[in-house]
Amino acid sequence: MEQVVVNHFGSPNQGQVLIQTWVEPDWTEFEAVDIQAAVQAVKISRAGAGFAKRVSIRVELYDNDPPTVDLHASSSTVNTGDVNGTAFVQTPEAGELTTPGRPCLWFSVAFYSIRWDDDTLTSGRVLVAQGDWVNPPCLFAPASDLRAR
Repeated sequence: MEQVVVNHFGSPNQGQVLIQTWVEPDWTEFEAVDIQAAVQAVKISRAGAGFAKRVSIRVELYDNDPPTVDLHASSSTVNTGDVNGTAFVQTPEAGELTTPGRPCLWFSVAFYSIRWDDDTLTSGRVLVAQGDWVNPPCLFAPASDLRAR
């Protein structure tokens, strides 16, 4: 999981939002069989401080296997609305991780936009990488990789 706290104008007293993103395998009998990315945004409210009016978020799931980076799934955009609270969204499952040839390295990119109480807008993104432990065929080094060099 990766998380960032976004401070309005760099000051917690002006307003804060917590953005968290992660890559989430679906386990069956100790094997990851599906994978998806998730993100949530939490409005942080403190007495006398500024605040976030709305936060919108979405997340995308990529692989980073050579030769190219490929987008596998994208979520819809969700919005916290005008009430205090949390927004959560995830991508559809990418599936079939145990199939040979599936990517070994996955990462998510979460995109956010925050409308502050003074009507200014802050936008950005958060990235989290998940290693090859997620895909069981990637855990085993081929014999050719073990030879003395």
